[in-house]
Amino acid sequence: MLDDSLTWKQHIADVSRKLPNGCWALSQIRKYSKSQMIKKVYFALLYPHIQYCITSLRCAAKSVLDPLIKLQKRMVCIMTFSHYDVQSL
Repeated sequence: MLDDSLTWKQHIADVSRKLPNGCWALSQIRKYSKSQMIKKVYFALLYPHIQYCITSLRCAAKSVLDPLIKLQKRMVCIMTFSHYDVQSL
């Protein structure tokens, strides 16, 4: 989805609305599963949303991409059993 000024704000907003539910699901699965199963769920259900039109998003401004980047970091922290304040991400 593109908006009138040909930015990716609408697309990123739509994806950003879908991913928090996936983060919640990962956090719930994490309680009962090993990291290998969590990664499989991530790559099956969440990763396709992030990867869709990824080559076109490279021209988007960093400020537009920030919500996706933050959600991606959050999912990585969930999958690696890390705290959200980890500086290396």
